Amino acid sequence: MPINQLVLEFDHTLFDTAQFKKDLSGSLESLGVSTEIFWQTYPKARNMGDGKVFYRLERHIELLQPFTNRSQEEMLDVMRRVLANSYKYLYPDALDFLNRMMSLNINLTLLSFGNPEFQRAKVQASGIEWFFKDVHFTDLKRTDILYSLFGTVQPRMFFLTSKLEEVHSVSSLFPHVIPVIKRRAEVPLLTYRDAGYLNFEHLKEVRDYFTIVHATSFS
Repeated sequence: MPINQLVLEFDHTLFDTAQFKKDLSGSLESLGVSTEIFWQTYPKARNMGDGKVFYRLERHIELLQPFTNRSQEEMLDVMRRVLANSYKYLYPDALDFLNRMMSLNINLTLLSFGNPEFQRAKVQASGIEWFFKDVHFTDLKRTDILYSLFGTVQPRMFFLTSKLEEVHSVSSLFPHVIPVIKRRAEVPLLTYRDAGYLNFEHLKEVRDYFTIVHATSFS
């Protein structure tokens, strides 16, 4: 049987979130806000005060205002320029990967976790939304949204993510789902070896794996 469904995450999986954040942190230097101040205020900017920890540009700008004589509108405009160029932060092999999945007629679902407004802006600016049958922008816990996607047991369901720490709970809750991990550079290789899950460094390797799995299912 061919691959029935592939659910994959956006940040750190298709999108170089680390480089995006680095460029976002440096975008305000021309307005007098150093990268040091940006990162000092970043944790508080992610704390929504309701138990949720998700980033919003507007919240961060409020915290940065005391460190510059420029207006919040100016800061927001500069940061939105980085956001508008989100297509630059797709991994080099992301489009090739998505094109291959489309050519294999694999049902794709995209998950983008965080503040829905901010995440939607990133995904739309990246230009990849049309590859997916379903797109979910959510600030819910992964397991909560995955229940709606994986609750009905079907064969050949795959989950592509970079969040190794969450794969254990996903596997225990949805044993019929096969997790595949895109490795992150900051995580030691031994961690992936000991975790016991399929893992790849690049999307082109994931592409080849899914191509083989899908193609051999017809033999």
